[in-house]
Amino acid sequence: MRLEEFTAPTITQPQQLALHAALGAAISTSLGGDALSGAISGAISELSASESLKNGTTPQNAILIGQATGAASALLTSELQGKNDEQTAKNIQLGGMIGANAAANNAVKVWVQEVAAGNYHTSIKIEPEDQEGWKNDPKYGKVFNNYDPEKGKYYATIGGGPDTFSVPDLLKGKWLGNLIGGETYSGELDGINRSRDINLNNKVWESQNIISISSENIVIEKLFEANRNYTNDLKYNLFPSPTSNNFNSNSYTTGILNSVGINPPELPTSIVNVQWHGWEYDSSPAINLQYVLPKYPTPGYNKPVPSKYFQ
Repeated sequence: MRLEEFTAPTITQPQQLALHAALGAAISTSLGGDALSGAISGAISELSASESLKNGTTPQNAILIGQATGAASALLTSELQGKNDEQTAKNIQLGGMIGANAAANNAVKVWVQEVAAGNYHTSIKIEPEDQEGWKNDPKYGKVFNNYDPEKGKYYATIGGGPDTFSVPDLLKGKWLGNLIGGETYSGELDGINRSRDINLNNKVWESQNIISISSENIVIEKLFEANRNYTNDLKYNLFPSPTSNNFNSNSYTTGILNSVGINPPELPTSIVNVQWHGWEYDSSPAINLQYVLPKYPTPGYNKPVPSKYFQ
C-alpha cells in the first residue's frame, strides 16, 4: 500500500466532545435509555478522562473516572428531567458504561495473536477517535478500511515480520531474511495492514489505549512516519538474543512505539504455584514456590528495534 506525504487531520476539543455526546446518545437510546442523559454522560466523561490523563492518571484509572463521571452525570440529568426511579436507574447504569467507553475508546493499542508452538506475535492497532477525519482523508483514508463490528470503528495496523516465510523458499535455503515493515524500493509499506495483523479472529488479547486522548492525531501521524522511515535492513530471527543485532516482529512493535515516545504496554502474566519436595528420604516439609510467567510468550518484545532505525 503506497502512502504519500500526509498532514494529520485536526480535531478540536469541542468536536471531540460532540463526537462522544453523539455516540453516548446513540448507545443510550439503542439500549433503552435516555438520549440526553447518554449524550451528557459521553461528553462529560470524555472531558474528565482527558483532563485526568493530562495530569498523569493511568489509562485504567481514567476509565474508572469516566465510568463514575458518566453515572453521576446520568443521575443529575435524569433528576432534572423528572425521570421515574426505573428510568433513572437505567440511565445511571448506561451512563457508567458510556463514561467508561468514552475514556477507553481511543486510538492506539497493542494486540496479540498466536503464531506457532505456543509463541505469540504483537502488532499495533490504530483505531482513531476521529473516524471521519482519518477514513475520508485523501492520503490515508484507504488504510482505514478494516472494520471492527464489536467496537463499531474502522482501524489500521502496523507490524513487522520476516520477508521469507514460505516452505518452498525455506527448502531453497532462503531462511527468514530481513525484518520487514517499512517502505520498500517500490514505495510499498509492508508493515501496514498485514493480513494476519488485521484479522480479528486470531487475537487473544488487546491492551488498553496507550496514548492520551488529546495527542491521538499527532501520535498516529508519527507512527506512520516512523514506519515509513524504517528501511527493512535488519536481520530477522525468531528468537533474537540480547547480544545479537537480530530482531523480530515483537521487536518491531516495541521499537516503533519507543521511537515516537510511547512506552509499550506490559503484557499479561500468569502465576504458577509449584510445591517442591526434597529427596524421598528427606523428611523436611515441602517448599511452596511461585513463578510469574508470561501468559502469552512474545520473544523479542523486550528487545526493541533501536529508535535510530525509525528516524
